[in-house]
Amino acid sequence: MSIYSDLLTTAVGADELRWRASPGELLATVLEWRARLQAADERSPGGFHRDVSLALNHDVALLHLGRAMGIEVGPEQFAQPHVGRERLVRQLASAGLDLEAAELAGEEREA
Repeated sequence: MSIYSDLLTTAVGADELRWRASPGELLATVLEWRARLQAADERSPGGFHRDVSLALNHDVALLHLGRAMGIEVGPEQFAQPHVGRERLVRQLASAGLDLEAAELAGEEREA
């Protein structure tokens, strides 16, 4: 396991009650953290700690969403965060939940 997956293991185990939500609520949380993560990538560098914090929050929400959708997923699959993230996004799409489409739908509602 990597240092990131160790951090993710700790973060996933923390505050379990917060994550007992419906798939719709978890999707909203994932999309919120996804937007923050993308916005941080577009801004000037904010530092390592901010970037790791944003990624961890996003990935914790993503893991819980995957589990709520019946996908067997754990922090150990995030030894390489981008690879684990992309794999889970593909699995969610295969399960009928396209995050990119949901993100676009959210942006259209806001416009």
